[in-house]
Amino acid sequence: MQFHPQGCCVKRKTGLAIWQSSSMAECDVRRGADVIKARALGANMVLVGRPFLYAASVGGEAMVSRAAEILQSEIHRNIGLLGLHSVDDITDEVLFSLAPIR
Repeated sequence: MQFHPQGCCVKRKTGLAIWQSSSMAECDVRRGADVIKARALGANMVLVGRPFLYAASVGGEAMVSRAAEILQSEIHRNIGLLGLHSVDDITDEVLFSLAPIR
């Protein structure tokens, strides 16, 4: 983990920037799984920009709405696949297996 003077630390394995002061994450978030990873690393808020910028440039407001629906469905699907019930259930245990490898 790297700490920066602005209150930002970068998780080495994922490359996500987690802002310590406000618990926001940003950096190359494109899918619902990226949102879950950032949340598991301690972010309370995940900033997603690039997918919506691309959507706006291709199809305007309607495509941005569709991109938001897709992101939301990916988050809900991945939460279900992890056996969780809500975003509040996401902890660092979803990233790292606690069971010994045989």
